[in-house]
Amino acid sequence: MMKKTLLCLLATTAFSAYAQETTDKMVGTFPEPKEVSTYEEQKLHMGLNVGMNSPSGSYDNSMGMGVDVGFQPYIPFGVGAEVFTTEMDEDDVNNDDQRTAILGRGTYNFGGEVPVLRHSFVGLAAGPVLTGETWDIGLAPLTGFDIPIAKMMNGSDLSLGASIKYLYTTSATADAFMTSAAIKYWY
Repeated sequence: MMKKTLLCLLATTAFSAYAQETTDKMVGTFPEPKEVSTYEEQKLHMGLNVGMNSPSGSYDNSMGMGVDVGFQPYIPFGVGAEVFTTEMDEDDVNNDDQRTAILGRGTYNFGGEVPVLRHSFVGLAAGPVLTGETWDIGLAPLTGFDIPIAKMMNGSDLSLGASIKYLYTTSATADAFMTSAAIKYWY
């Protein structure tokens, strides 16, 4: 069910982008790929994520937290990394493991004039995942948004956002559907 939810959200984001009408004044939901020419276009950021981890199988839902960093080396593509940790509590078993992941991430950043969509992204993350003493390789399709909420005194932005991802692992450890809220500082 979680996989279907993620696919529905990704499809909704894509269909919303295609359904938008364009005008001469608008950049467009799908920005034209081009080299970054200003410091602002790099979109260098650092953020804190807090959310829910819903593992498959007989595991309980748990809170998770992490940090992420990233930038946009070529418009509209972003790269970054995230580190997150969460508890993996198995139902009716006294076997609690800590899951920690270090994922590299690539994203496609939308644009245009639609309020939430212009601050949205879709992407893919991959990297090592440690659950208890088991090392895996994780792969996670993801989507989310970061809406600017405040302008700092130095001209930088502070954003509030959310993201969802489904983490697939290479071994018998549980896959997980993850949702999180994010606060990010944009340099």
